[in-house]
Amino acid sequence: MRLSNVISSWLVSGVLVGSLTTGVAVAEIIDKDDRLPVTSTLQMPYRAMGIIQTESATCTATLIGPRHILTAAHCLFDVTQERQWKQRPYFVPAVNGVHQLPYDPALIIKAYVDRRYVAKAQQLGTHSSSRGGVVHEEAIAAFITEELGRDIAVAELDQDMGNRVGWLPLGLMPDDEENPYFRLAGYPIDKPWQTLWMSSCHAKPREDGLLEHNCDTTPGMSGSSAFMAGIGNQFRAVGVFAAGTTSYNLLTPLDEPLMERLANWRDGTPDTETLVHNFNHPNLHQVRLINQCQFPVSVTLHYQNSKGSWVTTKGASVAAGSELALAETRADHFFFFARSQSEPRFQWNGNDLLLPLGQEGRWQSLRRVDIHSARFAPFYYHIRC
Repeated sequence: MRLSNVISSWLVSGVLVGSLTTGVAVAEIIDKDDRLPVTSTLQMPYRAMGIIQTESATCTATLIGPRHILTAAHCLFDVTQERQWKQRPYFVPAVNGVHQLPYDPALIIKAYVDRRYVAKAQQLGTHSSSRGGVVHEEAIAAFITEELGRDIAVAELDQDMGNRVGWLPLGLMPDDEENPYFRLAGYPIDKPWQTLWMSSCHAKPREDGLLEHNCDTTPGMSGSSAFMAGIGNQFRAVGVFAAGTTSYNLLTPLDEPLMERLANWRDGTPDTETLVHNFNHPNLHQVRLINQCQFPVSVTLHYQNSKGSWVTTKGASVAAGSELALAETRADHFFFFARSQSEPRFQWNGNDLLLPLGQEGRWQSLRRVDIHSARFAPFYYHIRC
């Protein structure tokens, strides 16, 4: 594979490589875009799929057990910039845009990856073509090419979410078919906020053990599971998507050795070539605002910060159909005020706290919002019109 052809669906939302002068692109649409929206993420197998959110990026993952998910290693380990583990990752299943978040987030507390993948990624920091702390694109392309088969991870959650949601069992990609047919679903960043999109395609085996396919992908879909229906129409995860080229995409299929290894990671019995990383999460609720309106909204929060002081944010803009992480607190509540930034004119207030807001210091009534969770985890608050 030519380095200049390697492209970055391997990259996740918010991460770019170099100046993209060697042909590296940020999307892998083969010919025309054939992806279709998943209209009901509450049906299996889509209910078991969800978003990995970190402080810097988003990815896709799939539940493969009561409290374990399958994804790509680069979704949890930052190769392109810091070359270290990403911070505060969590998983939300069955998301379907701003109007459907049926399950609370689960914190990712542990990751299982191949230690050789991380070791080589860390060596990129001393590569002669690295500049200003960001690895040059040629070094990234070479790393992707050499380590794609190891760009896979199993992560442990802080709760048995799979018992409520369901999960996909691991399965073998058929090796007796010349061009196996599978489906691929993920959360691309070029579509409406956190919506699930699916495509179907045939795969072509390669000598290096990978599969070439033309299922369309874009950043955010890294970590997506290829899935197929088995006996009794039970779906199973048979591969993981991580990267592609300008003319085709690539998939790591599950063969017997890899499936056994992933099952051992899920069961907590890793081999000697496995690196186990424990994530640290602060004892804070992260308040994330979701704007369900079709216009931008200016939001003010009054909350108790990590030092115990009550502070008031300035009016923060939340774009239509998007989210914004605005505050972190140990308290079990905060106060909220918002108004639309364009027509039609909306205002969200309450009768729980009176504060002077804005440059004019006009007194406004804020509503109290209670955080009904003993767990310190992301807390989604919906702005509804």
